[in-house]
Amino acid sequence: MPVIRGSSRVGRALQYASFARRATKTLSADRHAYDIIDVAGTTAWEHDVIRVHAVQKRELERWPSRGGQTFRAAALRARLTPLTHPRIGVARLIEDRQFGSGRFARVIAVTDEVKQDLIDVYELDEAKIIVIPPAIDTEKFRTAKRGTLRPELGLEGEPLVLFLGHDFKRKGLADAIDAVASLSSVHLVVVGDGPRKAFVQQAARLGVSGRVHFRRGTSKPETVFADADLLLVPTHEDVWGNTLIEGLASGVPVVTTTVAGAAGIITEADAGVVVPPASPRALREALEFVLGNHTKRKQLGSTAKEIASRFGINAHAARVLDVYEDILRKRTSRPASASGLGTFPGRR
Repeated sequence: MPVIRGSSRVGRALQYASFARRATKTLSADRHAYDIIDVAGTTAWEHDVIRVHAVQKRELERWPSRGGQTFRAAALRARLTPLTHPRIGVARLIEDRQFGSGRFARVIAVTDEVKQDLIDVYELDEAKIIVIPPAIDTEKFRTAKRGTLRPELGLEGEPLVLFLGHDFKRKGLADAIDAVASLSSVHLVVVGDGPRKAFVQQAARLGVSGRVHFRRGTSKPETVFADADLLLVPTHEDVWGNTLIEGLASGVPVVTTTVAGAAGIITEADAGVVVPPASPRALREALEFVLGNHTKRKQLGSTAKEIASRFGINAHAARVLDVYEDILRKRTSRPASASGLGTFPGRR
């Protein structure tokens, strides 16, 4: 539990820092009781394994050309972020402690880009980094039956494009609406929570209010994938993108952008179309290509289900277990003087 609690930006940053400090102190005191300490993100700096979803410093450097494209003075905003959003500043400080000391055996990065960021920013040994994407309950999506969106909206015979996510601006909803507006009869269903007034107004301005439908977020996304002809994720910034893998597992072709962390999977598997970010025209062309070719869409969906199995819970657990066993094997087979793994890396 954190020592400090707060609801303001500064208060939340202090709460986050106090939690990480207390977690580190507790883990250090009980270090002998654990075979492996696996820390997710910047929640502590006592660990054998660190799971990294993003390298804060590099993400801020990239933000102006990705998620910050629509913001004024984006480069200045990025530089000031540790001050304007102190929780991010705290995370950066913890990250420096995690990697600066070298007190870890392995690092699990969620993507190849995150792996390269770790090498570039912290000069980590590439051999200590393994790429393992987050786990998805792919079976739940693979076996989902027909959903409720089409009956609810009366869209039994019309093309249905799904946008699933909460951070509408960063996820590129404005681009999605622009793209769909120029395609007659195509309906866009937006499932997610967040400020939507600007996007409702955009749809009205473009004359497509009747084809852009907003629905609240759902705890059972598999039920909405089951009704979709295509998943549209025109994100401006996304380290990975669980939604993309969920779409693949559902057998739904995907259209996304090159800055989505999982975009390489889509391209490798030929399970959809990947276009540049912030490009409604490219999105429209991709939608036309997929929706206009039933045979191709069916082929993409079949390939999607097959590739998604690589990201299931069992496959993920097996890869992580291999990491743990490798650490323990090296720790017990080498004398402490011969290997940094001979003793617990976090022991002080």
